[in-house]
Amino acid sequence: MSDDFSSIKPRPVALSHTTAEREAEPVSHKSQVTWILAGLLSAGLLIGVFFVLPQWLTDTAGDGSDPDMTSADTQGLRQTESPIGSREPAVAAETQDDQLPPYQALLREQARSQAQAELARFVELQLKLESEMTVGAWGTEAYDAAKDLAAAGDEAFVKEAFEMSLQQYQAASEALALLIERGHDLLEESLADGESALAARDQRAANEAFTLAAAIAPDDPRVAAGLTRAAALPAVGDMMREARNLELAEQWQAALDLYQEVATLDPETLGLDEAVARTSEGARQARIQAQLSRGFAQLDAGAFEAARKAFRAALQLAPGDPVATGGLEQVDKAAAVARLNDLKRRAQAAADAERWKEAESLYGEVLATDANIQFAISGRAQARDQQRLGSALARIIQSPDKLSSEKLYREAQGVLEKAEQLAPRGPQLSAQIVNVQEILRTYATPVTVTLRSDERTRITLSTVGELGRFSEKQLQLRPGAYTVIGSRDGCRDVREKILVRPNMLPVDIRCVETL
Repeated sequence: MSDDFSSIKPRPVALSHTTAEREAEPVSHKSQVTWILAGLLSAGLLIGVFFVLPQWLTDTAGDGSDPDMTSADTQGLRQTESPIGSREPAVAAETQDDQLPPYQALLREQARSQAQAELARFVELQLKLESEMTVGAWGTEAYDAAKDLAAAGDEAFVKEAFEMSLQQYQAASEALALLIERGHDLLEESLADGESALAARDQRAANEAFTLAAAIAPDDPRVAAGLTRAAALPAVGDMMREARNLELAEQWQAALDLYQEVATLDPETLGLDEAVARTSEGARQARIQAQLSRGFAQLDAGAFEAARKAFRAALQLAPGDPVATGGLEQVDKAAAVARLNDLKRRAQAAADAERWKEAESLYGEVLATDANIQFAISGRAQARDQQRLGSALARIIQSPDKLSSEKLYREAQGVLEKAEQLAPRGPQLSAQIVNVQEILRTYATPVTVTLRSDERTRITLSTVGELGRFSEKQLQLRPGAYTVIGSRDGCRDVREKILVRPNMLPVDIRCVETL
């Protein structure tokens, strides 16, 4: 057997972090591709540590020994050259695994798996940290400490001190978890401080808070939004103050326009929604009052349709508004009174002009609205009497010869008496009464009428009766129209209408035409 042997040294493989990594600059935010590559690299390192390294160590021990060496010589060599100053050489421990009882070997394998799982958790937390935030001055020291713990875990794992490795990895993972939690807390605290500063319209404090948030999570959309809102604070503050002054001056629309401009700059401005709602309500109330004022002004002017339009516009803005509803009721009442007054005026004008039929119709319209209106009741009755008696007088004047009838004459006298009692008595009625009075006087005086015949014709006089046969006969008749009928056997009857007038000529009537 040859004594010329080379030392067997295990390959130092860092499982998570090397010394160079611990001395590197603080981690900055990387792209998605960078994190994928980092994940693949970490996975490769894990495979190398957990699967390749043990096999490599075994192969190295076998390949580097002389075939003539005894197992005792080989084992002695391994104990002499243990890696990284471990008190229990890794190769010796691995060799001893084969000699461990099954239960202890199982426990050792479980410790290895647990250490591997905890390392995977650490790597996952590291990727989460680096993907979600930038570790700056707020967390560099804690981050370095966590990586140191992970590096210690790597060294213990290489020495196959799996329990110690598990503890180091767990401590590293917990440190990272706390760091992530601290980062999130600090981010939320900064964002909250920024929101408070925005609410107070403190631009300097808002910029400081959101700048700190940007140093932690520059890609968080809330950060960019906060910085944008902070930049708009001076303009927003000026417009909010001006809009409030316009509100106090009750210039509602101008104030609302300014609030809407604020909404375009920063819709999340504290109190903006309330201001818009308040100003919108003020503008609405102003429009309501304007419509109500217009409605009452039109009502006073008697412009009822315009008043209705204004009150209805107010009700569209404020359904059920009692003032607008009351205004409409007043319009209806005033319009009804105005209409009645107009009908009364027109009816009176028609009566004054002795257009009694028109007056009767107008009074009838009034009573159609309210059957108990007294002026319309008496006015229509008067119009009917005037119309009826005026028509009767007109008929007497138009056909005075009918007064030859005693009955008609007496009726004419009754009409005249009633007409003389009518009031008022207009020019037309007065003229009719005078005319009828003259007619009745004329027709009241009998006139001597001479009738002649042939003593064979039987004579009958209307309104008087049969006069018999005669050659001549004188009668005292009231002026007017009469019908003389002559009849004789074998001859055609004779019928003649005569008008009795003073100093009239004799009337000859006889039947001469044979059948």
